[in-house]
Amino acid sequence: MTDDDMDEAMRWSVLMDSLEERSAEAVAQSQQAADALQRAAQDAASTAKRITAQALEEFRRAASGAVENGLRYPLEDASRKLEDGVGRIESAMQTLDAHIKVQSRMLAAYAWKTFVASALAALVMIGVAVYMGLYARQEITRAEWVGEINAAVANGKLVACPGGGLCVYRGKKLERLDQ
Repeated sequence: MTDDDMDEAMRWSVLMDSLEERSAEAVAQSQQAADALQRAAQDAASTAKRITAQALEEFRRAASGAVENGLRYPLEDASRKLEDGVGRIESAMQTLDAHIKVQSRMLAAYAWKTFVASALAALVMIGVAVYMGLYARQEITRAEWVGEINAAVANGKLVACPGGGLCVYRGKKLERLDQ
């Protein structure tokens, strides 16, 4: 395995680690955002209910005093309109809560898809690393064999036969290898 191959494998490994970290960060941030949005919706609904209850109580107090002055019907109409408005606010809050739940599910699905993609990419990287290791081992074995042949040629043990072919010296006798 050459240094370039090792560098390439290391770059892939660093890239995969970076993708996995980003994926985990995106999942965490998405979940935090969904949680914060849900808390805000719940707080808004709670505040709307509290303010509505206070307003209704004030209207009731005012209505009891105004009944004596002939304002009973206008105050009751205003109270009905206020209750209708509160009903619309509660309905809107429920719709918002339903949308938040849907978004939370979508974010969770996205997080899982990102995790699966990262895992598959990591498996591919492991496969590439195993292949590169096996290929490097073959090349090392081949290089050792070529080194032994070169050493035999350098020592004069392996020579070209006079009639062509490959010969080796065994003691003082020249023997053909290709027969």
